Amino acid sequence: TINIDQDKEIIEEVANKDVRMFGISDIIDRRTKNHASRAIAELDRAFFETAEGAATAVTTSETDIVEVVEALIQKAETVKNEYVDGVDRSMLVITATPSAYGKLRKYIDQVDGGAGNESIGMFHGVEIHSNVRQTADLLIQARGSIAQPVAIDEYEAERIPQSNDFSIDLFYSYGTKAVTPDLVFKIEKAGTDEIVA
Repeated sequence: TINIDQDKEIIEEVANKDVRMFGISDIIDRRTKNHASRAIAELDRAFFETAEGAATAVTTSETDIVEVVEALIQKAETVKNEYVDGVDRSMLVITATPSAYGKLRKYIDQVDGGAGNESIGMFHGVEIHSNVRQTADLLIQARGSIAQPVAIDEYEAERIPQSNDFSIDLFYSYGTKAVTPDLVFKIEKAGTDEIVA
């Protein structure tokens, strides 16, 4: 059971003069993009707070970033319990702080002679992304380990009573829960100066 217990709202007042100059549909389109960015940031933050809170901390004596990431991958893929008999690497996703991601990126640049793909994409068969909304330097999870159902109400622009202005409102509710916390792991300090590329 995942409680949808977080109710959020973004309410913005738009002056009638702006509506006259740009049209209500153009203003709604512009503000919708901004509101979506804010909602995504809120949902992302809640998602990663939940993931980190549920994650099992992994320690390793390795200092080379490649070995650290590989140790994390192996920890996740070798999970065996009543419900899990190993996890295929294609089902795992790693997120890394910009610092840890940068160290891995630097290593890859050195190995591929500076070919310079913009993102890493995959590393040792596991999808990997840079993430500014987590505190643990490396976080790995099986897809679907964190559930986050979201209900979003339709956008509407409404005239504010006893005013010449309009209100553009976005209301959404969500809940976030780790449904398979045994498949979420983190390394807190993989981005320290001890890690070398």
